[in-house]
Amino acid sequence: MLVASGVILPRILARVAREQYSGTADYGTCTTVVGADGMTTTGGGLTSTIDWQAFPRCVETDELFVFMPRRMRIYFVLPKRGAADPADVDRVRAVLAAANVHRLRGMPGMTARR
Repeated sequence: MLVASGVILPRILARVAREQYSGTADYGTCTTVVGADGMTTTGGGLTSTIDWQAFPRCVETDELFVFMPRRMRIYFVLPKRGAADPADVDRVRAVLAAANVHRLRGMPGMTARR
């Protein structure tokens, strides 16, 4: 069970994230603001806010934060390339810790593929 949760699960989740991430270009440019209460995304003429209770855990890869809901039917992908500087990625980690979002680390070298 430990092997499954520590090795297999992050790989499966990263594969699903890559599949979802590859289709995001259809929505154009989106902006996501991460805050204490959740994430607000604006793009494609729409704005939505999701509180942290909807995504109690995430997988972090070299290029992405992948937020997962309890039932794991949808995912929210936040690319790290959108950060203005590397300190912003650390700020996201701090917000996640304060919001009690369980953060799993993806396998070293795991990246998003298009």
